[in-house]
Amino acid sequence: MVLWKPGEGMPVFSTELQKKLQTISQGCLGEQCKACARECLMLEELGSTPGRLLTEVDETGRIDPLIPYSCNLCGKCRKVCPQGFPLQEVFQGIRNELVANNCGPLKQLGPILMHQRFSYSSIFTGSFAAKNGKTRTVFFPGCSLSAYYPDAVGKLYRHLGENLDGVGALLTCCGKPTKAIGQQALFKQKLGTVLAEIRSLGAVEVVTACQSCYKILCDYASEAIPGLSVKSLWVVLDEIGLPKSVFPEHACCGGDKTVAIHDSCVTRDEDSIHHAVRNIVSRLGYGIEEMPNSRSLTRCCGQGGMIVPVNPALAGRVMRRKAESQAEQIVTYCAACEASMTLDGKTGLHIVDLLFRENLQDKSLAKV
Repeated sequence: MVLWKPGEGMPVFSTELQKKLQTISQGCLGEQCKACARECLMLEELGSTPGRLLTEVDETGRIDPLIPYSCNLCGKCRKVCPQGFPLQEVFQGIRNELVANNCGPLKQLGPILMHQRFSYSSIFTGSFAAKNGKTRTVFFPGCSLSAYYPDAVGKLYRHLGENLDGVGALLTCCGKPTKAIGQQALFKQKLGTVLAEIRSLGAVEVVTACQSCYKILCDYASEAIPGLSVKSLWVVLDEIGLPKSVFPEHACCGGDKTVAIHDSCVTRDEDSIHHAVRNIVSRLGYGIEEMPNSRSLTRCCGQGGMIVPVNPALAGRVMRRKAESQAEQIVTYCAACEASMTLDGKTGLHIVDLLFRENLQDKSLAKV
């Protein structure tokens, strides 16, 4: 399948994208290294190195659109590459230019488009000012956690309101799926509505439960709302304490159980979040097993980059690879990651399950 080929009526790559292609294709150590190819199941499936793949793309102007849309956009390639090449930026850039030139997104991404329409509909969205009318902090739980465990979102909102001044809430999506599939103009439009609502509430701080929301707001919010502080819910809970109304004796919750922690690839470089999550799990009485690939070296759960509807076989392989732990349960703080583990039959739990479920002997009790 042809993406673009110069001279055939299709636009060539932008100058900016061509520079990225050439930088990686010329600087990649190829067969002498293959560090990213050993780590990335997509590259393994292609049987190629970034240098060889992108040299061909640069020289021919051709690429099968399935390739950029099969990248998890997880950033692990940058971590293992001796040169620190961010391959995901190239594949995201190709997605962007596909869409900009009416060659994308792929039709298989219909479910993602439907998800985004619903997430911004009046059925799902809602904005709530602080009870005293002076909103200082907006709780932004994100669409995934709100769908996974809505009751917990309500409990967390009340807990924040009891411990912080002027807490309001905003229920909607940050637009990350739209951005990931390459619809940059639509993403900025959707995010603009989110930022406009935060601004109208008068907030100076946003507390996010979702890692994608955290990253999106950190990257874009300060320009639109100067001085706005973006904080992770898990860091805030570590600071203000856990909801004692749910478990009066936190130290008795875990007993002698040990859990593994799966870190979100979106916030792989946020040490404060990694530290806070582990503090919370420890306070709940659980032992912690660190998996071989954790914190900044964590692997994608298989949901990243919106690849599930495009390349379900590859997504399944990525999900199955997460079984790196001998622990009875794997705990994550990303609802998409939890869903990924459950889809592949693992005993995955979201950290809110530990906070708000009294009996976790049976995984079924940890589901809505």
